[in-house]
Amino acid sequence: MLPIPVASSDSTKELTPMQAAFVDAFVSNGGHKTEAAIEAGYSKDTARSQAYELLAKPHVIQAIMARTMNELVMQSPVAVQRLHDLLSAKSEYVRLQAAQDVLNRVGLKAPDRVDHRVHGDVTVNIDLS
Repeated sequence: MLPIPVASSDSTKELTPMQAAFVDAFVSNGGHKTEAAIEAGYSKDTARSQAYELLAKPHVIQAIMARTMNELVMQSPVAVQRLHDLLSAKSEYVRLQAAQDVLNRVGLKAPDRVDHRVHGDVTVNIDLS
């Protein structure tokens, strides 16, 4: 992939080719730091320390976040199709869970708690005689 320009707190930084390769490998392998560094071309002897140094750089973290968001966006149609398929599953429980999940995602989630408030004056008399 091409280097990803990412804004940092002090200036706009661009990933080096090895940093970009690390970001790609890190996101695609599920966040395994050392393996991502090795796949990006860093030495096996120093891959672990290189990975920790890379993950301490704000522009690398921002690139990982951007790449992760991109992956989520790219996979969301598959997830929507899976939910659609589950809505017509044989199991009534599976259909119910899928329907609830769809409703939750569009903002129609059932309340977790119901607030029962009593309006009016409440008085307590304690007779100690």
